[in-house]
Amino acid sequence: MLKALLLLLTPARTWNQIALAKRGVCFNLLLFLLPLMLLCSLAEGYALVRLGAAGAYSSHLVKVPLDQAVRFEAAQLVLGLFMIFCGAQLLHWVVESFRLSSGYARSFAIIAYGYSPIFLARFLTFVPAFSHWVTWSIGLVGSIYVLYHGVALVLQPDQTKGFGLYLMSILILILLGGSAHLLALAVLAGRIKF
Repeated sequence: MLKALLLLLTPARTWNQIALAKRGVCFNLLLFLLPLMLLCSLAEGYALVRLGAAGAYSSHLVKVPLDQAVRFEAAQLVLGLFMIFCGAQLLHWVVESFRLSSGYARSFAIIAYGYSPIFLARFLTFVPAFSHWVTWSIGLVGSIYVLYHGVALVLQPDQTKGFGLYLMSILILILLGGSAHLLALAVLAGRIKF
């Protein structure tokens, strides 16, 4: 989680450390992504049960039952992991289409670390007045900020290809992340049984 905070505070330096470390998918998954996701899920679930959440069509706070919060957080975890792995594969295909020699592990690192501000923004559910889409959007702005340096330092594309890769990585995060968030909110609302 410290690495996720450092990405927001000093993105160039932190991405440079990530690029030089050249960690594999298992390392990034087990020692960065899963602990971050679990901690954020626990915090968000606690906030939903104790403080409540803004209703979909009103500003009244509604406390979420424990079993419903557990289903929502489980859906968030499963959909988040699915989104990260699919996003990494999509980015890897895009990187290959730009004729860059970069492995899947680097694409995974870009997506996993790039999505971390969205995970961190889930702590904002401790401010019940924020809707889930507001916290997700705040996290997305952080991800866009963080990815700017990440694509350049980890993938090391030519200057002419770098901005295109940056835009594609943002598009992948928005489409997959937004879809995963929408499905998780449907689980929270009880529209999808999980």
